[in-house]
Amino acid sequence: MLLKKLKQIGLQGLLFTCEAGFELLRAWFLIHSTPFSYYSRYLGEVAPIQATHIPTYSNPLLVFALRSAVLRFAKFSPIPTRCLAQAMAVRQLMKRRGLDTEIFLGVNKQEGKLAAHAWSKHGDLFLTGNKGYTKFTVIARFVTLC
Repeated sequence: MLLKKLKQIGLQGLLFTCEAGFELLRAWFLIHSTPFSYYSRYLGEVAPIQATHIPTYSNPLLVFALRSAVLRFAKFSPIPTRCLAQAMAVRQLMKRRGLDTEIFLGVNKQEGKLAAHAWSKHGDLFLTGNKGYTKFTVIARFVTLC
């Protein structure tokens, strides 16, 4: 089963998954060991919340492969890499390849408790965190333009 899966993703997919794993673990470590003021620089430049459209899709196959690698590793990760770590990891992978990204941070009050969520986009394409993002009010937007 595992060999069949490895053949499906190929060598490049396996390398992207290993790189995504490193970035996810690094993001998880930063989130859990440093204050937000320190690791916020790994989110990109602060931008106005009212988004202006960023041109996209210089290489949609590459973008999809990077997104898939992050989600694949996060699914089988030994540590819980949630939305913020995933957004930080995919941003690093995209930046390394000269592709623009946006990270959004949102909050919502659910059942009397404050909930937070992060999602990332490349133009109109969601990279991570697209499930349930509409329930959250955007409080910060970070942009990486390459």
